[in-house]
Amino acid sequence: MQTRRMGFTLLLDRLRRGARPGAVSETVQPLRIGHVAWRLEELCRVGIWARESGYCLGPLRPEEIVWGPRGATRATTVSRGARSRALRHLRDGHDAVCRALGVPAGAMQGLLEAWGGELGARFLREAVAECVEDVSRFPVWEAAGALEYLRFHVSRLITPVRPPHSPGEREGRSVRWD
Repeated sequence: MQTRRMGFTLLLDRLRRGARPGAVSETVQPLRIGHVAWRLEELCRVGIWARESGYCLGPLRPEEIVWGPRGATRATTVSRGARSRALRHLRDGHDAVCRALGVPAGAMQGLLEAWGGELGARFLREAVAECVEDVSRFPVWEAAGALEYLRFHVSRLITPVRPPHSPGEREGRSVRWD
């Protein structure tokens, strides 16, 4: 009885902090900055592809992206509130980062902080800001140019390194974006 009560207390604490029951908790330890830079490039590659098709990735959260040996895929089960966040994003419109890279600024910031911690996010935010500034000067937006500028600004700060795929990294059903 005591163990059951303790388990319920832990579940209640997780719910108070906003975690979903049964959700896989993300690692608290931030990734290496080279790995975060690779994830940023991969995310923006997919975002630019979506932008070229007339869409954007919308307000994503870390648990809505599955990383595997083939790169980024979108989880088939999305977090609670994803639909309302998407509708709010459509109502508010696309910001400069979303228009340039296909990923909203708030989502980009949240993902960078989740992957690399506050320091890693601050470090790569500079590259994203410079890229967005350059891409916004295009007379006509083009996918190849946006991706080239992103890679240039990121690699100027750090060399992106593809993280090794490990079985513990968010396995599960997913839908490939491209």
